[in-house]
Amino acid sequence: MGFLPSALDVTPSAFVTVKLPLSESESYPLTLRFDVEESEEVCGPASITLNGEPLKQDAKGRGVGSFLINNETTISADWDFECIGPKEFPFGQSMRFNVKALDDMALTEESSFWMTFKRTAPVRISDVGNAAYVWSLSMPFSKDKQSSSDDKSASTSPPIWEYPDRDFQDPEEELQVELMELNALHKQILQLEELVKEREASVAKKLGKQYPPPPPSTMKKIKQCDGVQCVLHTVAYLDITHLTMARMVLTMALIMETVLTGALILLIMDLLTPRRPLIM
Repeated sequence: MGFLPSALDVTPSAFVTVKLPLSESESYPLTLRFDVEESEEVCGPASITLNGEPLKQDAKGRGVGSFLINNETTISADWDFECIGPKEFPFGQSMRFNVKALDDMALTEESSFWMTFKRTAPVRISDVGNAAYVWSLSMPFSKDKQSSSDDKSASTSPPIWEYPDRDFQDPEEELQVELMELNALHKQILQLEELVKEREASVAKKLGKQYPPPPPSTMKKIKQCDGVQCVLHTVAYLDITHLTMARMVLTMALIMETVLTGALILLIMDLLTPRRPLIM
């Protein structure tokens, strides 16, 4: 059964971990991130995202779809939303989320949980039930640009797991927090990779051209050769300093119709290395 720490009582985002049954004795822990977006209406088409993807719904508040989790796992699920309270004066909203398949494999038993939330300011997730574990992601926020500096500082507060002085009474709780932190770090890595690509493209555009990488060294070219003709072609453009002796060795090998062995290649490379006299 999932539960909410006191801080999550006024938090619009949460990690929810559910255990998906794969067999009678085996289950797969799956952690999902839910974010509730602010709205002026207490109840209506809910604006909730799962790992950044919106949970679309029909006029009756029902939806179905598939999601790629952590770039490696695909889940198929359905969900439905309901208003909480009198029809004329609702005071909140609820969602039931049901996971039906994992990587196109139907689960032995569907795994579902429920969530209650308030989407008018201050936005908050009030409760989550039937989940293996629940953890808050951030402090409350508001889209109001006139919010005070205290509200702004609260909206950028670090996740609870970043407080090193927190004591964990349950080893499973500590493990879940570490998994959530790892998940967040993976997302940061992906964001940094995209940022690096954007910066590289921007710099290349401003320079007007993309500079090609430096050509491979002669030694590397010789190592990649698979025969005498290739090596002869490679050394044909070398400096005359060691060219004569290298050609002599290659010519002898060609006349004798032998294949360049590792030792012979090393000898040629030694001849072509500047400032290294050949030991006769």
